[in-house]
Amino acid sequence: MFDANNMPILCQFVAARYRATAYGLMNMTGVFFGAYITDLLGKSSDAGSLGEDFAMLAGIVVVALAVQLYFLRPKDNDYITAQP
Repeated sequence: MFDANNMPILCQFVAARYRATAYGLMNMTGVFFGAYITDLLGKSSDAGSLGEDFAMLAGIVVVALAVQLYFLRPKDNDYITAQP
């Protein structure tokens, strides 16, 4: 669901000439953090603290969501509607 919303949200904040680069950087960041989190959760599962680490990650996601909702406000509509 996250990937389906990336491009429409990105189109609201990034100029058309930089969208492909921004989308690539977002995907690269997602892959790197996914690999890191998988390793972290594997180690925490072995240590018996998987629940606490999931709760910590959920808190980080809530903070990131709050920051995005507060700061990301598009200034212009960057789309063209069809004329009747």
